[in-house]
Amino acid sequence: MPATKKDRKELSKEAARYLAVMRPLEPLIRSIIWLITRSKYLRRRLSRSAPARIGQIARLAERGEHRKAVALAMEALADTRQKRERRTSNRHLDDWWFFAHQAASSLQHHEDHEARAALIALAEQEEVPEEDYEAAICFLTFANWEYEAGNYDGALAFAEKAASIDRSWGEPAFFLGLYRLVLGGGDPLEAFLEAVRREPDLLFRIASDPECRRHPHILQRLKAATAETLVASGKPRPA
Repeated sequence: MPATKKDRKELSKEAARYLAVMRPLEPLIRSIIWLITRSKYLRRRLSRSAPARIGQIARLAERGEHRKAVALAMEALADTRQKRERRTSNRHLDDWWFFAHQAASSLQHHEDHEARAALIALAEQEEVPEEDYEAAICFLTFANWEYEAGNYDGALAFAEKAASIDRSWGEPAFFLGLYRLVLGGGDPLEAFLEAVRREPDLLFRIASDPECRRHPHILQRLKAATAETLVASGKPRPA
C-alpha cells in the first residue's frame, strides 16, 4: 500500500513498539528461520523475495559497494515488473518503487550516467501510486540529476512531478520553488508557500538559503503570507 512521508513516520513508531514486544521471542524466531533455510529450495526462494533483496541491497550500500547495490536493485526492478505483468495486478507496485528508491540512493554515490538514464526511463514507464513517498523521492532525485546535467526543463518537470505525488512532504515543493527562482518557468513564491504549508519548518530553510536571500522581496512576501501558518504550528518566525 502506498505511504506518504507522514505515514512512514507513524509506521516507524509502530514498528518500534512491535520490536519491543517481539524481542523476547528472538531466539525462537531465529531457530525457526534456521530450520526453514536448511532446505536449499526454500533458501533460494527466500533469497529472491522482496524483503531479502531489500536487505541485501541495503547491506551493499552500507559497505559502500554502490555499483553492486545498483546492479541488484535494477535486477529486482526487472523481476518485480515481470511478476506484476504475469499476475496482472498491482500487488508488487510498492516493492517496485522501493527498489527504485534504493537504486537512486546508490546512484547518488556512484555517478553512472548510463544507469541513471536507464532508471529514469524505467520510472517514466511505470505506474506512479498516489501519495507515495518512495516514488516522490525518486522523482526529486531525478530532478536534481537533471539540474546538475544542465537539463533545466527536465529538472522543473521532475520537481513538479515529485511535488504532486506526496502532498504531505514539503521538500519537492521547496526544490521546485528554488528551480523556478533560478531558472524561471513558474512562480517560485507559489511553490515556497506550498512547501511551508506542508512542513512549516521549511520556512527557516528557505529564509537561510543563499539563493533565496538574493531575492528579499520574495522572502518578505513569503514571511507575510505564512505568518498564520507559523502561529498555528507554534513555530517562531525567522528574522
